[in-house]
Amino acid sequence: MKSAGLAFEVKKPRVDEKAHQQRLAHLAPSALATELAKLKAFSIRADEAYIIGSDQTLEFETQVFHKAKSLAEAISNLRRLNGKTHKLHSAVVVVKDGTEQFKHISTATMKMRLLDEAFLQSYAKREEEALLNSVGGYYFEGAGENLFESVTGDINTIMGMPLLPLLAFFREKAIIPV
Repeated sequence: MKSAGLAFEVKKPRVDEKAHQQRLAHLAPSALATELAKLKAFSIRADEAYIIGSDQTLEFETQVFHKAKSLAEAISNLRRLNGKTHKLHSAVVVVKDGTEQFKHISTATMKMRLLDEAFLQSYAKREEEALLNSVGGYYFEGAGENLFESVTGDINTIMGMPLLPLLAFFREKAIIPV
């Protein structure tokens, strides 16, 4: 958002994400991302401000990946994704004065290249923080790009927020210049 020239303030949402993930586990991965983004947006109080909530889920085969609890779990997840295709679903929800104003979900399809164990271990050692702070165990915008053979979708979706539709909404509402 900063690179798009938006002025904003970051506030930590008051949402127990893990509890909601369990409660909403019956939802499709894209719907789960949207509901978590909505919960985050509605948890922030700011008079007359547009509140933006965002969330991302990783869908692999029939499972949703969440942030790993340990480095061992993160490496295990990368091994499972190794040489295979998964989807990242990124949702954004905008709330103002307690009312939902906008929501959008975008999906990127990503095929990880076939990685040998030595590369995985080296990557894990170098990028430990990424493995624990991302649903996929990688930051695509960093060294994580080197993990992939092909990607279909918007880079902003991969980085965690469908920014272009959000900017279009803000232009439509005359919040930012046309």
